[in-house]
Amino acid sequence: MAYLPIFVEVRGCPCIVVGAGRVALRKAQALLEAGAAVTVISPEARPEIDSLAQAGKLRLLAREYLHGDLRGFALVFVATNDARVQRAVSREARERGIPVNVVDAPELSSFISPSTLKRGALTVAVSTAGASPGMARRICERIGRLFGNEYALALEVHRAARRHLRAVEADPGRRALRMARLAASSLPARLRRGDIEGANRILLRHVGAGLQGLGFAPTALAACEPASEVDR
Repeated sequence: MAYLPIFVEVRGCPCIVVGAGRVALRKAQALLEAGAAVTVISPEARPEIDSLAQAGKLRLLAREYLHGDLRGFALVFVATNDARVQRAVSREARERGIPVNVVDAPELSSFISPSTLKRGALTVAVSTAGASPGMARRICERIGRLFGNEYALALEVHRAARRHLRAVEADPGRRALRMARLAASSLPARLRRGDIEGANRILLRHVGAGLQGLGFAPTALAACEPASEVDR
């Protein structure tokens, strides 16, 4: 099967998870982190899901799925081993034109969930088109060793740099060139080592303002761990 890789904005969107086990918990947590309004349907639920429901972070319907439960939802995850429920939810979702993912059943799904690595604003997604979720996770883990927490901070610096350049550089071509040169620099390695002086030199060269000029205090670098990479 061939898939179109996209990232979907679900903030405030009503999304539903059918099932309340370990995998369902992961799906619900991912939806909550993305800002979705989450409903979980299952006659039994893990304690973590109960806690989220009691805290008002999601809605838990402690019963079996019934046809019609998908009405009004924008996205569906099915995380149950009950094949009958899998087929029924998939059928209703397709009838209603709602994107549906049935865990470990790509033939019943209209989309699949990749393995993901997150570092702040950075999200790396790896998919094997449903062939091997385990291999996708392993590849993600290897990528994670290359991209540490310094990339989360580096992207915040880049965001601030873009705002600064929009204010001081009228030519969009020159702005793009300066940002491209910043992206090719050793800024992440400098941030990981807590090398404020080196990071400032890079920013002054490419952006025209240092960390403090972009709104970053030196203490912001404390979250980054030292690294052994050779700086460019």
